Amino acid sequence: MTGEIAPLFVRWSLPHWAALGIVALAAGGILWGCRRLRMESRLLVGKVLGSFFLLTFLMETFGRIVREHWEPWQDRLPLHFCSLMALVCFIALWFRTPWACAVAYFGVLTASVQGLITPMLHDGFPSAAFFVFFIGHGLLLISALYLPAVLQWRARPWDDMRALGL
Repeated sequence: MTGEIAPLFVRWSLPHWAALGIVALAAGGILWGCRRLRMESRLLVGKVLGSFFLLTFLMETFGRIVREHWEPWQDRLPLHFCSLMALVCFIALWFRTPWACAVAYFGVLTASVQGLITPMLHDGFPSAAFFVFFIGHGLLLISALYLPAVLQWRARPWDDMRALGL
């Protein structure tokens, strides 16, 4: 595609609904399939998923610094909520620490899901930004649900308030 401009993203359009449907089907399929595995295999799948988050977090952070050198320094910081959730999901899936599991679960289900429903995208389907956004946010949702549904993590009393405080 030389010189072509990607169409603008339109919320609640057919591509948006299709992306949400694909995320829902993928989440259901992955969670259902992984629940049928032995715990050792479940842990391994979780670590592979967590490794993906660490890799994307590092690529996004360094990529933003390299690509967007003309923007103010505040825009180059990796302080986007979903970027931080990717890092927390890595910690939760690799180390299964209670605080990381709670923050990943409650953080993703409150904010990253909202991003799927009401994305702030400029370019629509079939742009790379469209695919990166829905794949990344869809995997965050899968990870948040993977913790209780597959790895059998359970929230402790006040975990929701601790996650909110953090």
